[in-house]
Amino acid sequence: MKIRREIEINFKLTFHLKQAINELERIYLEGEKIEDKKSEKYLELESEFYGYTQELEVFSLSAIRAGKLKEEDADLLWYKYQAFDWGD
Repeated sequence: MKIRREIEINFKLTFHLKQAINELERIYLEGEKIEDKKSEKYLELESEFYGYTQELEVFSLSAIRAGKLKEEDADLLWYKYQAFDWGD
């Protein structure tokens, strides 16, 4: 799981997007405290994080369709919150 902290979100988010982001942030902070990244607890958090990235994608697509979010902004959200660390 990865959150790119250097990316700032400075556009309006829908209620559901805010909720998903809050959960992603909470899970990420909890995961950062775990030293053993192969532990059962970390793997559970990683799975939960993945689920919320899927929700983020669905809510972003809905917001785009409703005209409440631009595609570029959704791309930025998806880039910032990634379920898998593909490297730098």
